[in-house]
Amino acid sequence: MNIIATARRAKNLTQVELAERVGTVAQYISQIERDIRQPGMNLARKLAKALNLGLYDIRPDWAE
Repeated sequence: MNIIATARRAKNLTQVELAERVGTVAQYISQIERDIRQPGMNLARKLAKALNLGLYDIRPDWAE
């Protein structure tokens, strides 16, 4: 399971609620969780903050 989905569920948030917190739509959160899309820098920072994760947890490819 995707780390974003895992963290979101641990915080008892729906995709809609998370999307509202980070300023996007639930469909985009769904695509990120299914590894169809990757968030850009601004959204990755917002997701990390909202879910109490590190930026490299959201985008491990940036750590390379």
